[in-house]
Amino acid sequence: MKKATWFLLVAFALASTTVACGNKEADKGGAKADAPKGDDKKADDKKADDKKADDKKADAKKADGGDITVEKFATEAPANICTWMDTCKNEEVVFAVNSMVMMLVAFGGMAKPDMAKEIEEKLAPLKKADEEGRTKLNKDECGALMGVGAKLMGFDGATLKASIDAKRATFDAKAASSCLASLKGDLKICKEEKKLTKKPGLAEMEKMMKPYEAELDKHFASCEKVFIGQVDAGGACMEDYECKDGGKCKGDKPGAKEKKCKAAPAAPAP
Repeated sequence: MKKATWFLLVAFALASTTVACGNKEADKGGAKADAPKGDDKKADDKKADDKKADDKKADAKKADGGDITVEKFATEAPANICTWMDTCKNEEVVFAVNSMVMMLVAFGGMAKPDMAKEIEEKLAPLKKADEEGRTKLNKDECGALMGVGAKLMGFDGATLKASIDAKRATFDAKAASSCLASLKGDLKICKEEKKLTKKPGLAEMEKMMKPYEAELDKHFASCEKVFIGQVDAGGACMEDYECKDGGKCKGDKPGAKEKKCKAAPAAPAP
């Protein structure tokens, strides 16, 4: 699976978001209102037409990503991904995603030593899942894990906004809207129940995920286009996603305040 896709998938923190829409039916026990007549009917028809026009504009705006801000994306994305992880019936996929985030967070203290204590506190409750032999985290556990992962990688709302305001990265609202929809799941590989009989090692997990890579890459393709790095190799940066063409933001030593983009290694010849 493409590295950029996994990078985004594991970066988001938990935030519960519930959206309710639609009109409620009138109370069946109440009396029915008389049908509007004359001028009243014309006024009601105009209101209905105006509402349809407003709804059409809202749909067009949503399709173009116009109502999606950086802060909204950073808040809603984690809710969607944790819901997806909670409803996915394929334990192999769920375990692989959770494991990758855990590894990222576990080693994250080396890059950001100031977060070491917070990382330790956030990971402590997850030991319960391991002790119980569970391969699937509940929503609270997912939230704790994704939350510290997002902050560690600079994907919290405040850091993202600062990066974009400083023009070190750009934000594509249309891609963000599409990504939010895809993060809700609805993948074929998650609809069929697949039990994980034992916890695989890293090499086993990589082999286990091979059959799923094509669908995951295609489904989450829009998420790779949400944030585009604008910093050339050698330029000052704060986070990896600010570097062009998959570069990495590195300092002279772990936890360094001053960092620069390092170009990604060239792809091996076929």
